Amino acid sequence: GIEHQPHHPDGSPSSYSLSPEKLRLVIVGGSDPDHFDGLERERIEKLVAELGITKNTQFVGRVGHDRLPLYYTAADVCAIPSHYEPFGLVAIEAMACGTPVIASAVGGLKFTVVPEETGLLVPPQDVDGFAHAIDRILSDELWARKLRRQAPIRVQQNFSWSSVAAQLSNLYRRLLAQSISHEMLFSQSQITPPPATASTMTKAS
Repeated sequence: GIEHQPHHPDGSPSSYSLSPEKLRLVIVGGSDPDHFDGLERERIEKLVAELGITKNTQFVGRVGHDRLPLYYTAADVCAIPSHYEPFGLVAIEAMACGTPVIASAVGGLKFTVVPEETGLLVPPQDVDGFAHAIDRILSDELWARKLRRQAPIRVQQNFSWSSVAAQLSNLYRRLLAQSISHEMLFSQSQITPPPATASTMTKAS
């Protein structure tokens, strides 16, 4: 989507100067003029024009969640040039659709995207790094296919509802076991030992 803070969509268009005639940049979201992300669209459109990639760029506007998988699946890569990202739901959605993700190595993205396995991580604000990462995936079809196979597997194993539920269940079980163990130790420490008895022997005179 088009939201300058924190996603910074302007971090990726210039990377398409590698070979713009062969690339197509599709920007989804940010069509509502009453919201901040919508206000950013005009600025991004000007940037795209300055870079000379208007013919290769498509602004599709805000898309319903039921149609998002169509765009994720159609994309060769999903670029997320965020300056910060608490979690990174877009990365997980893209990987679930089998789309390799190129993202800034910030926040939750560092834990959702596995470099060389489901996509690539790039230092934030590194435009050349994004350009190189995009070129790597688009120029190596065999590797790109491997990324597309591995991406949904990672999501299913770590971020699906069943997986998250299992992780939470295991966490609660561990915490409960620790709590019981600590309670038992505390109870034992509170047991007062019986007082010592002294026996006195007297010698008959």
